[in-house]
Amino acid sequence: MRSHGLKTQFPNCSLQGRVAEQPVEPGGVEVNIIVLTPLRLLGDGLAACFKSRHDIRTVAVINDLANLRETLTQNETQAVLIDVALGIDLFDVRAIAVEWPDVPLIAVGLTEQRQEVIACGRAGYAGYVPRDASIDALCDTLNEIVSGRFSCPPEISSGLLRALFRSDPKSNES
Repeated sequence: MRSHGLKTQFPNCSLQGRVAEQPVEPGGVEVNIIVLTPLRLLGDGLAACFKSRHDIRTVAVINDLANLRETLTQNETQAVLIDVALGIDLFDVRAIAVEWPDVPLIAVGLTEQRQEVIACGRAGYAGYVPRDASIDALCDTLNEIVSGRFSCPPEISSGLLRALFRSDPKSNES
């Protein structure tokens, strides 16, 4: 099997090391990402999709939070895509977000319901990609979040603002 240079935590994975050597377009910025998913097929599929893009480089595809810590320590990373479709411990995700506050965590496969979005926000996610999003929508969202922006439907925005209102204002003062 051909190796693409992508670091992976999946045994016998055909994507071993960097996915592709695509030049960054003039004036463009290459975003180094880590994909965390328990589903090898999803991780390999995302890495394969990103290899044709000039602005996204997959640093690693990993399958658990312990490997995420190790990979973040060893690689310059601008974002982490975390598959939340099968459930993930939000307490552990929050610990990662606190330890690496400059690396946005992006929930992939989220059910776009107010309470789930709020729970992800409280856990430290910088944004999310809903389950029905296309690969182009995922890439657009990734680039938005890395640039410090994120948009979501009005009903989600409203729920987020109400959740902020209900939180303890003393704990949010700086």
